[in-house]
Amino acid sequence: MQLAYARAFAVTPLTGLHKYLRGAAWLIVLLAVSGGGLTLRYLVVGRPPWALLIAIPAYLLLQFGFFIVTPSLLLDLPFAWRDLAPGAAVSTAAAVLINAVSSFELHRWLGAYGHAYGGFGIALSMVAYLGILALFWVWVAAVMGVYWEQKAGSSAVTAMHRLSADIAHS
Repeated sequence: MQLAYARAFAVTPLTGLHKYLRGAAWLIVLLAVSGGGLTLRYLVVGRPPWALLIAIPAYLLLQFGFFIVTPSLLLDLPFAWRDLAPGAAVSTAAAVLINAVSSFELHRWLGAYGHAYGGFGIALSMVAYLGILALFWVWVAAVMGVYWEQKAGSSAVTAMHRLSADIAHS
């Protein structure tokens, strides 16, 4: 993910132990956000409709917050959250779509492929799903980079590129 974000933001990727610590921290945050989303999902089951009206904005805020912190966490650069907000909003909408489609379709893929090809078919469907997720994450990195460049402006982008190069050389 760091490499995808570094390329999307046109900055120097992290190296050494710092790269792995940042990547591990991002993975922990990703798992926490995923767990939080699943917790919200299961908390509303069997509850009155008002619980869903609370859970939906909470889920959207959780996703949005994750996409806001991801570039700073992966690249260790001081991005302004306001410059990342448009990309985070688009990425949140895409994440909601991917999660919804996954919730409704993944079990069908597993069943259909498993019925047709057995265990090999299940493995094929999982590989296909992982390919879709990988494309999603690369797309998110690109969207975040493009929207950041547009929102931040050329002087801020140039300053960030310089800062990134200075950090890489030190």
